[in-house]
Order: sequence, then structure tokens, then C-alpha cells
Amino acid sequence: MAKKRISDLLHEEAQKSPDSETEPVLEATVEEVIEVEAEIIEDSSTDTPDKTPAKNSNPTKADLEASVTELKTALDQAREREEALQQQITNLQSNLDEQKSLMADLKGVVKETRKVEASLHQQIANLQADLDEQKKLLNKHQKAQEQAKQLKTELEQAKKAAMQLAEANSKLIEEANALHKAPQAAQPQKHKTSERVSNIFSEPPTDEPADFASKSWLL
Repeated sequence: MAKKRISDLLHEEAQKSPDSETEPVLEATVEEVIEVEAEIIEDSSTDTPDKTPAKNSNPTKADLEASVTELKTALDQAREREEALQQQITNLQSNLDEQKSLMADLKGVVKETRKVEASLHQQIANLQADLDEQKKLLNKHQKAQEQAKQLKTELEQAKKAAMQLAEANSKLIEEANALHKAPQAAQPQKHKTSERVSNIFSEPPTDEPADFASKSWLL
């Protein structure tokens, strides 16, 4: 029974702590159990050589071999669990390294993205400045067009006024020419009239009293 309890305890211990320190502990425990059980066999054989029931209660060599086999099996299982755990640790470490690499790559991408973002912001600012400048130039161009349109209208009005003045001037010139020609045409008639007047005054005088008496009866 003592053998069974010890092997059970060893098996439970192997189940609880499957790590790198378990292997030497289990090996030492196996050796101790073998030595203890061998001592129990020797003590039982020397103390009670004549008692058959005592021999039956002591573990036999087959029992010891079974215990050793069981302990070796537990040790092998512990080693397998240790290897599995070690593999898991290796995989986790590999995943961790991969995650760190991805994190570094992501940091690089974020840094590059920030640079691109800053460059885009600068380009947007430059484009906005160019757009504002274009708007100013467009406003100036529109004002210039409005001024040109106004000047064109004023020029057309000035042309019309000049044409009207030219027409009026032409009429005035024609009228002046007509007035200038009219006195020249009237000058011969005036000369004839003066001749008649001179003829009247050049006639010899008549007998005025007789003529006066002959005309005065009408009064």
C-alpha cells in the first residue's frame, strides 16, 4: 500500500508541474522509491522469514518493476508535456516577434502617412493660395472688362455727339455760305435803284408854282 501511495503521489506531482525542473525531480524520486521499496523488501525478509502473510503483504519485484514502469511513463508524459509547452512557448515567441515586426512596420507606415499627410496639407494650402490669387486676378479682369465696356459706351456716345456736331457744323457752313451768296445777288438791284434816284434828282426843275397851283385844288 505504501508503494501505491508513493507512486500515486509521484504521478500527481508529475501531472502538476510539467516543466524543465520536473525531469530531474522525477528521476531522483524514482530512485528514492526504488531504494525505499528495496529496503522494505529486505527488512521484511529479515524480520519475518517464517511468516507467509508478511511476505504476501510486501511488494514483489514485479510490483517494483510495475511502479518503475509507471513512473517512467509519468516521466515520459511529463517530458512530452514539457516539449509541447516548449513548442507553444516557441510559437508564442515567434508570434510575439512577428507582432513586434508588424508593429514596427505599422509605426513606419504611420510615420510615412503623417509625412504624406503633411505634404498634402501643404499642397492644399498652396493650391488655396493660388486659388485666392486667381480669384483676385479674375475680379481685376472683370473690373477691367466693365471699365472697357463703359469706355466703349462713352466712346460710342462721343462719336455720336461728334457726328451730330459735324452735321450741325456742316449745316451752319451751308447756311453761312447761303447768306454770303445772297448779298452778292442783291447788289445789282440796289445799283439800279440808285440810278433811278440819281435820274430823278438830275431832271431839270419845272415851274413849281404853276404845278403847285394845279395840284393844290385837290386839297
